[in-house]
Amino acid sequence: MTTYPLSEPATIHDAEPSDDTTSKAVGQGTLEECIAIVADYSTDRQRSVFIQMDDIDLRFDPK
Repeated sequence: MTTYPLSEPATIHDAEPSDDTTSKAVGQGTLEECIAIVADYSTDRQRSVFIQMDDIDLRFDPK
């Protein structure tokens, strides 16, 4: 199993961009900070964002 440090930079994006181009960044920080931000969102809002690691090709979808 691979683990990723919570101190790695990450960005929170809207899962469904409104303009059909690229997703909009709605938050940024370390992975740990992004997780805390998303945890404070309502359940519906949590389902509308994803977290993308900045330096690693890894994405955490709303599921």
